[in-house]
Amino acid sequence: MKGGLQAYSQRNAFRRRTSAGFTTVEVLIVLAVTGILFVSAATLIAGKQSQAAFQQGVQQLQSQMQQVMNDVSSGYYPNLSNFTCTNSGAGVSISGGSSEQGTNGDCIFLGKVVQFGSGVNGGSDQEKFATLSLAGLRSDTSGNPITTLAATSPTVIPSSTATTPLEGGLTVSGMWYDGNRSQPIAALAFVSTLGQTNGVGVLTGTQRLNVIPITGTVLTQSTSVTPPIIHNVLSSPAAIVNPPNGVQVCFTSGGTNQSGLLTIGGTGTNGRQLDVALDIKTGRSC
Repeated sequence: MKGGLQAYSQRNAFRRRTSAGFTTVEVLIVLAVTGILFVSAATLIAGKQSQAAFQQGVQQLQSQMQQVMNDVSSGYYPNLSNFTCTNSGAGVSISGGSSEQGTNGDCIFLGKVVQFGSGVNGGSDQEKFATLSLAGLRSDTSGNPITTLAATSPTVIPSSTATTPLEGGLTVSGMWYDGNRSQPIAALAFVSTLGQTNGVGVLTGTQRLNVIPITGTVLTQSTSVTPPIIHNVLSSPAAIVNPPNGVQVCFTSGGTNQSGLLTIGGTGTNGRQLDVALDIKTGRSC
């Protein structure tokens, strides 16, 4: 009987302790574990979101570079303000004016330059890129069609500069050409060749797109000081055209330990239309 009462008392005490709920220490332990799990889950979700944003950003940039090349190939130069382009005898003279596109008989559109790491009004902005359109002479002083890029006196159209923000927290960390990091640049030109002539005009099917590194440019350089450099590079017969290993641009992620390497042009095109290859890497140095 005594043993039964003792067992009953123990069960009663257990029920009282159970019905009393968790102790303060137990509640704190549960809250701590829950907090750790929440932070871990939030960090994982944020990391996945940053990775997705980065990947989407570099893929979008890849498409944008391809679109610039397509525009040059098809001769599409939209949204340029009216300007006057004439043969000054010493080269191209471009000024603001009322002449609409297609009415400047002395000049032709040559291509576009893409510059990374700078803003329109000076200073450094490595989360944008700028696109500048090029014009050049159509014929020489004797009226003969010009067939070499250098002879056209390639010139940036002042009203053509447009900037585009990089998406997904991308930052330009480096740019070089021919796979050689010791050859840094900040801009490259997409230029159509002028084709061959038959004495009357340019033969169809003889034009192709070239990529030309703009040597002498740096990522901290403003687009306001770039046009003379572009002119000097493209006016030189020694300009580097279609480097065998293309032009490389390295972008780093703002929220993940990743980088994306764009390679524009190179021998992978096998002489066909230029393309843009993307390689996403772990680490921030491409």
